[in-house]
Amino acid sequence: MGRLPDHETYWGQTVMTPVPGPMGAALELLAASIDAGATLIAIGPYTNLALLEAATPGVLNAASVVAMG
Repeated sequence: MGRLPDHETYWGQTVMTPVPGPMGAALELLAASIDAGATLIAIGPYTNLALLEAATPGVLNAASVVAMG
């Protein structure tokens, strides 16, 4: 107890390369995730959630959101 986990065991060596895309695509993905029943986990600034709500008023009313910050 108290030691950091062995990240290789749990996460492997998969490297993800960010692929910038249009903001509209990100908002569509968030909306589709909500429709699919996903829980949104928000960390740091909540700008994407604000933009999503502005683009689709009321969408976050039905969403399960966990905000950490």
